[in-house]
Amino acid sequence: AKLDGSKTGKETAERIPELRQKMAAILVAMAKVFLTDCYDQEQSKDTCEALLDRALLYDSDNPETCQALADLRLSQGRRGEALLLIRRTTDICDSLPEGLVPTYDFRMVTARLLVELSQYKEAAVVLEELSAEDDEDTETWYLLGMCQLLRNETKACRRSLAKAKELLLDNSPSTGASAGGDKALLDQIEALFERRTITEEEKERFWNPRWWVNAAGHATDQIHTSAEDRPTSEMLVA
Repeated sequence: AKLDGSKTGKETAERIPELRQKMAAILVAMAKVFLTDCYDQEQSKDTCEALLDRALLYDSDNPETCQALADLRLSQGRRGEALLLIRRTTDICDSLPEGLVPTYDFRMVTARLLVELSQYKEAAVVLEELSAEDDEDTETWYLLGMCQLLRNETKACRRSLAKAKELLLDNSPSTGASAGGDKALLDQIEALFERRTITEEEKERFWNPRWWVNAAGHATDQIHTSAEDRPTSEMLVA
């Protein structure tokens, strides 16, 4: 039977968009390995970019691909392109059918990238939505407070940082590596409490968005963020 005339052929044709989306998702997942865990390997960025380019060929409206490519462009120092891509990401998410919402983790990554690109107003909108969904996420409150301070919103900043501090004190372990990380973050919160604003140049002192890479370009942990919090996510909607 002819492919375009049979029932099987029609069913296959109807599945093509779904299959292309799945293929794009697989390629993005592979690309993220080279953007994080294999970041220090030779040609990791080239491999990552090749995978993301292929993903876009399969599904040009995949927000996860756009988000990952924005992250890659930032790592390459191509901020203008990164900004266009993260805006494309938010535009695609805003146009999703009613009832479909990007996952919490995906939106958290978007917020981090917006902060890194100095888009504090847009980042604050995302972070405020996230804090309304989960008011016990310390990172959300801390990052929101930093955004507000960078926008000279001192009172709002103090409220957000106070919430982050409260969560840390309530949930902080007394010993171990996590305790050291919490102490470091508490120290940063106290330092921000003393400031009326911070400059762009000072931002990385209080928040390193690429915490898993040290100055030599090798993978490393920082005490304030766990491995599970690397800036990658799955673009699942529900």
